[in-house]
Amino acid sequence: QNGRFVGYANNHQDSNGLGRTYYTRNTANGREGTAVVNGANGRTADFNWTRVDLSSPVSSPPSRPPSSSSYQSPQTSYTQPAPSSPPTSPTPRPTAPTPPPAPTNLLRSSSIEHKPAWEAVRVKNGRSQSQFYAGEKFVVRATATHDATALRVTFQFPQAAKDLSPAFREPSEPARPSLAATFSLRKVNTYDWEGSFWKKSWMGLPDGTYTVIVTATFQNGQTRTTTHTVQIRNSILDFTDGIEKVDQ
Repeated sequence: QNGRFVGYANNHQDSNGLGRTYYTRNTANGREGTAVVNGANGRTADFNWTRVDLSSPVSSPPSRPPSSSSYQSPQTSYTQPAPSSPPTSPTPRPTAPTPPPAPTNLLRSSSIEHKPAWEAVRVKNGRSQSQFYAGEKFVVRATATHDATALRVTFQFPQAAKDLSPAFREPSEPARPSLAATFSLRKVNTYDWEGSFWKKSWMGLPDGTYTVIVTATFQNGQTRTTTHTVQIRNSILDFTDGIEKVDQ
């Protein structure tokens, strides 16, 4: 009307409590009017219309307070979370150090010993560990690294200085046989080797000091040696008990 839009709105609650309903209406004469509609119970409900000038300035809604880290609304409270730290990589777990490789190519130890019966004789007569009777058995023990493939012992004895009785030599040997000999040790476990060695002709060994060499051979073909010195003093024939009894 007069270049302005005029409408009507009603705010009504009927007697049955059906709630509030809002309408707009424009009349031909621009005045307030009434309208009648059927209610839910079959009765009529009167609506009183109030004139609203829709072209009048509309007040602006209240401005929102400046944003901040905390803003309180009428219904809820919201707190802005603090900026999260950038993700960090997990600390790597320490790994167990790699064990060093097992040693190789080592002949750790070797020894030349007496049989138990002759050890008792040696101690009884006050002789040193390196002193042996001619014809006595030699016990050889050695320890090497796991890669050892063979161990042997070499007795660097001389040739017999005089004829030996057939009872003291092998049938195939001459009257004055060579008394030197090489034997192989037996493997006991991963590291230990041993053997007990004797020759019939060694009862003819003359007194003296001799060399015994223990040699280990390894998987790569290398060898390691240890050298021992033994002394021959007297013969097992000097004992009235005889060879067989003492040697057991």
